Amino acid sequence: MRSALRLFTICTMILASVDLPPAYAGSEAMREIKIGVAVAPGFKEIRGWEEKFKQRLAYASQIFQREFKIKLVPAAFWDWSAKSQEKGLRDLLDELMQTQPLHGVDLVIGLTRMPAMPDMSQIQDLDVLGLARPFSGYLVIRYPNNPLFRVQEETVLVHELGHVFGAIHTEDPGSIMAPIVEKQIPDHFDGTNRDIVLLTRELDFKNGLPSLDARTSQQLIGSYLKLMVYRQPIDFYYMLGIFYLNMDNRAEALKAWERASELDDENSQIHFDLGMLYSRLGHHQRAIKELGRAVSGFGMPWQRSRKAEALAALGEAYLKQENYLSAYNALSRAAAIEPDNVDIKINLALVQLKRGQPKTAIRELRALLNKHAGHARAYSYLGSAYFETGQYPEAIQNLQQALRLTGTNPQSPAAKTILFEIYSNLGAVYLKLPDPEKALASYQAACHTFPSLTCHVQLGNLSFQLGKWQDAVREYASVIQEEPNNPNIYGPLGVALSQSGQDERALSVFQEGLRYADEDSMMESQLRSNIAYLYLRSGHPDFAEKEFRLALSANWKNMDAHLGLANAYVKRNNLEGASQSLRMVLNLNPRHEKARKLLADIERTMKETSQPTEVEFRPKSAR
Repeated sequence: MRSALRLFTICTMILASVDLPPAYAGSEAMREIKIGVAVAPGFKEIRGWEEKFKQRLAYASQIFQREFKIKLVPAAFWDWSAKSQEKGLRDLLDELMQTQPLHGVDLVIGLTRMPAMPDMSQIQDLDVLGLARPFSGYLVIRYPNNPLFRVQEETVLVHELGHVFGAIHTEDPGSIMAPIVEKQIPDHFDGTNRDIVLLTRELDFKNGLPSLDARTSQQLIGSYLKLMVYRQPIDFYYMLGIFYLNMDNRAEALKAWERASELDDENSQIHFDLGMLYSRLGHHQRAIKELGRAVSGFGMPWQRSRKAEALAALGEAYLKQENYLSAYNALSRAAAIEPDNVDIKINLALVQLKRGQPKTAIRELRALLNKHAGHARAYSYLGSAYFETGQYPEAIQNLQQALRLTGTNPQSPAAKTILFEIYSNLGAVYLKLPDPEKALASYQAACHTFPSLTCHVQLGNLSFQLGKWQDAVREYASVIQEEPNNPNIYGPLGVALSQSGQDERALSVFQEGLRYADEDSMMESQLRSNIAYLYLRSGHPDFAEKEFRLALSANWKNMDAHLGLANAYVKRNNLEGASQSLRMVLNLNPRHEKARKLLADIERTMKETSQPTEVEFRPKSAR
C-alpha cells in the first residue's frame, strides 16, 4: 500500500464508530473468525494499546461484516517476544508463524513497534507497517510512534486482513486494496477483490490452500490474472505458485516463484521452495543452489527444523548427482539438528552404500530397524547392502519384507518409487543366483510400476537371455519407437527377429542400425557380420562375402567375421581363401575349436578334392 503519508495531519480519528451501510447481500450465515493477538513488549508501551487495537479491529470487522458476512472477534491476547523485531517484517512474520500456532483461534495477528522512524521519502507503501501471508492465517502489524500515521492504522489492518483472504493490490484508488492512499481513507473493496474474498471466506487457515477445491482455485487464478498487470508484492507470486502446484502445473508454479525470488533474493523460504520444486523437476544443480541459499538463510532458533529439512533435501539432491561426499556432509548436518529423524538416517545409510561401504550401511540400518521397525525403505536398502556383500538369501529376505510393508499397489509417488527399487533389486539378486525366470518376473513388476525405456531394455535383454524371442522383439521394438537413433538396440532386435524366423525384418533392422553406428566401428563390424550371415543363410554367398569384408574393414579382430567369411568362401569353392580366414581366427584365438575343425576339413578336402562340412555360424547382437 504505497502512500505519500504527507497528506494527513489528523492525529486522531475513531473510524470504528463510523456506521457503514450493508453491501453484501449473500445468503450465507455470518462467519465468526476468532482472532488471537500476539503482543510484543514494545507495543505494550503504547498507552491504551489494547483498547485502541480493539477499536481498529472493530472497524475492520464492520467492513468485513458488510462486504462478506465475516465477523472478527478478539478471542485471546498473549505475550510474544518478537526476537526479529529489529529485522524486517518478513522475518517477523516467519517468526510469528513458527512460534505462535493456530491453537483455539482461526487467525493470529502479531503486534509490534516500528524500531525506528523512517524518513518520509523512504516509505514506499503502508505495507511497511503491515504484512500478511495469503491464506496462512497470519499477519503482522507494527505501529510507529509518530501520530502522523494514526489515521492510517485502521486502513493498514483492513488491508492486511484482505491479503490474508487472498485479496491483492489494485489500481482502483478507492479500494481498500489500493497500494496508494492519497486523500481519503478507503472503506470498501473493489469488485475483483470482493469476488476473491467471497470465494475464500470459508477457508480453514489451518489447512490452507489445499482446503480449496480445484474449481475455486481456477476461479481465483482467473481473478488474479486480471490484476496481475499491476505491480504485486512477493507474497502474491508465492501464493500464485502454490495455486499452480495445487493444479499440478509445475511449469507455471516455477515461473511464479522465480518472479518472487527476483523481488526478494534474500527470502530463504522462497529459495527453499524453489529448490524443492527444481528437485522434483529433475533440475538437481539448480536445486542444490537454491537449497544451499535456504540453508544459509535459516539462522534463527525457530528455523532449526526448517534448516534440517533443507539440509536433508540438499543431501538428496547431491545423491541424485552421485556426489556422495557432499550428500554425506549435508545429511550429517541435518542429523545433528534432528538426531531422531528416521528418514535422514536411512538416507545416510544409503550414502554409505553408494560410497562402497555396504557393511557400514548394514550395521546402521540394522540398528535403526531395531528401534524403528516397519520402514520399507530401510529394508530395501538393507537388502541392497546384503546383495553388495554377496549375501543373497539375506538380500531376498529383506527385500521381500520391504515388499510386504510397501504393498503391491501403492498410491503415492514416493511409495511407487520404493516399490520400483524393491522389484529392481530383487531382479538383480535373482540374476546373480542365477534364476533368470524370477529375475524376469521381478523386472516386469518393476516396469509395471514405473514404465521407462531402461525397463524395456532390461526386459528385452532378459527375454533374449531366456530365448523368449517374441518377448524380446516386443520390448526392443518399443525402445526403437521412442529412441530410433539408439544404435545399441538394433543388434539384439535383429537377432531376436532372426531367431524367431523373421529374416527379412531382421535384415532391415541390421541395415537401419548401420545408419547410427558410423562412429562405433566395433558395432558396425558386428552388424555387417549379421547381415552377411543372413545373406549366407538365404543362399547369397557373394553378398555375404562383401558384407564380411566390410565387417573386417571396420574391425579386423572380429573373429565372427573371419569365420563367416571362411564359410562364404567354402560356399563359393574358394578353399584357399577359407583356409586363410580360418588361420586368422586361430591366430586371434588358438583355442577356437570350430575354426580348427573346419580348417582340418578344408585341408583334407584340398587333398582329397571333396567338399568339407561347414561350421554353423550364428549372428550376434552387436551390443
